[in-house]
Amino acid sequence: MKQSALIEELITKTEAHLAFARSLTAEKQDLLKKPPPSGGWNVLQCLEHMNRYDRFYIDECGQKATQAKNVSADKVFKPGWLGKLFTKMMLPKKNMLKMKTFPDKNPKAGEVDERVLQIFIKQQKEWLSVLEEAKQVDLNKNRCNITLPLLSMNLGSSMRFDIYHNERHVAQAKRCLETHR
Repeated sequence: MKQSALIEELITKTEAHLAFARSLTAEKQDLLKKPPPSGGWNVLQCLEHMNRYDRFYIDECGQKATQAKNVSADKVFKPGWLGKLFTKMMLPKKNMLKMKTFPDKNPKAGEVDERVLQIFIKQQKEWLSVLEEAKQVDLNKNRCNITLPLLSMNLGSSMRFDIYHNERHVAQAKRCLETHR
């Protein structure tokens, strides 16, 4: 896959996440705070969980994209084995692996309010800016720290990991909403 194709895919997904979040502004807060009947996070908890990861990845990837040297050629994107593994695990699919989240990334129902939605919208716009900046750099060479200590992935894999992570939890939020309609 060419780097430009990866960036366009991530822009498309982020624009969809942003559109979903904007659609939530018309919903009543009680609905967004209501957990699914089977248990688990409500919609605002899903968004806050994504916000907590986005805070890290937007800063990390944005800094690397800004500091990187520009490239003139549209290179082939090479995710590396860790990038392939982590991003494959993140995409929503049937019978997907349920993952335990880190305690600092696990929002409690009482910790979330309508500000979570506005922060999520703001961060998706920031992701779009980072992705525009990343169009000019080599996604393979620039290493990014990830939220797992001592590990790093290239810039393209790091961006893809977090945006696929958002894809997973936007799908979860949509399922939660559907159970209340």
